[in-house]
Amino acid sequence: MPTSSVATESDLVSGLQKVVTLLDAHKYTDLVIDCGGQRFHVHRVILCNLSEFFAKAVEGKWKENCGEVVLSGDNPTAFQLFLDAIYSNLPPIKEPEGGTRLVTHAEAYALGDKYMAPTVKTAIAKRFVECLEFDWNSDDFMYATLVVFETSPANDRTLRDPCLCTIQKNKSKLCKRSSLHDLLTNSHEFAEEFAKLLVGTDDVVAEGRHFFCIHCQTLIRSEDFLNSCPQCRIGRGGLKTVLQRMNA
Repeated sequence: MPTSSVATESDLVSGLQKVVTLLDAHKYTDLVIDCGGQRFHVHRVILCNLSEFFAKAVEGKWKENCGEVVLSGDNPTAFQLFLDAIYSNLPPIKEPEGGTRLVTHAEAYALGDKYMAPTVKTAIAKRFVECLEFDWNSDDFMYATLVVFETSPANDRTLRDPCLCTIQKNKSKLCKRSSLHDLLTNSHEFAEEFAKLLVGTDDVVAEGRHFFCIHCQTLIRSEDFLNSCPQCRIGRGGLKTVLQRMNA
């Protein structure tokens, strides 16, 4: 009687473990990627199947020099995490870490977008949320949030919403930190979205040089703001800064 050719779950796990081992051992690699001076040995068949960017590049602009390519402007640590996601080599997050893993995950997620690798984005996003549970109280968190808002489009809520909700949930501890002040000053998009999250029924929220009118959804620079919103003419009687609103 013929034996079944259907793979069992244990077969799939075993096969996946072998693929993960390939990255660490450099076995059968056929492409070297130089990222920030660090060389990564990868397998084109794996990388190109999960990244549309690399698939097109290997068949296009890198075709004549597909043995080794150079990437400029990317963080090698984030690119290593990107590759770990490609090879499904991401151990679970189980404890806090004092380093910069939140920033690294935010940057790796951006690489998933840049290199058109949706599977990577999904895996990294899951890990980023897991990291938030442990690392929201670290110095790393605010900068990671800045990276998220600088590198993700406004309609991609995958990392933006967890960052916003984490700050709101822990506002009593975070609102006094200078790093939050810096974030509100340096990221126009974050200040606007965070204002929308916190304003409640206030007419206008301000932080630094920016005011936000929740009635007409207008963001106004302070030099343009006199006694009312220039768009809908709502008065400034409910004016509060974002941080004052957090402490309310």
